[in-house]
This record gives sequence, structure tokens and C-alpha cells, in this order.
Amino acid sequence: MAASSSTACRWADALVSLLLEALRPRENLWNSRSKNYKNRNTKKKEYEEILAILRGDRPDVDLPAIKSKANVSSSGFRHLALYPSLPWTSLLREIIY
Repeated sequence: MAASSSTACRWADALVSLLLEALRPRENLWNSRSKNYKNRNTKKKEYEEILAILRGDRPDVDLPAIKSKANVSSSGFRHLALYPSLPWTSLLREIIY
């Protein structure tokens, strides 16, 4: 069985850092206290903006891959914030803590 494009895309540290930088100002995607957190149209627009940013570095990245990686609870970003050796850990801590 062939891997889907969202699982086939390897997330290098540079790409994760770029994703986190794109997520930081878009609180509607990760901050449940944000006014537009439940607004689907706003979130869709912001995900499309992030997709455009990431495709500059990685043309094969797709929206499901971004949503999966950006979902802090399911992707394990929270526990990864405990590993200081990862180059993007400090960025992650600033966003989720």
C-alpha cells in the first residue's frame, strides 16, 4: 500500500521551524481562547496562508499534513517541547506555554 502524501512528507527541523513561525501569529489555529478559534472560514484562510508559506520550501506539502502537524495535541508537539536538543524547541515553548 502506498503512503499518503501527508505521511510521506518528511518534516525536517527547518520545515517544522517554518511551520511554527507561521503558526505563532495565527492564534485562531491554536489558542482556544481566541475569539475566532471556532470560526471555520477564518481557520481555513489561515491554513491556506501557511500552506503557501511552506510550499515555498517544500512544494509537496499538503493541507492535511499541515493540519496534522499543527494539531498540538495529536502530533505530540507538547511532549517534544521537553527536548531542548531540537532546534525549534524554544519556538514551540513560546507558542504553547
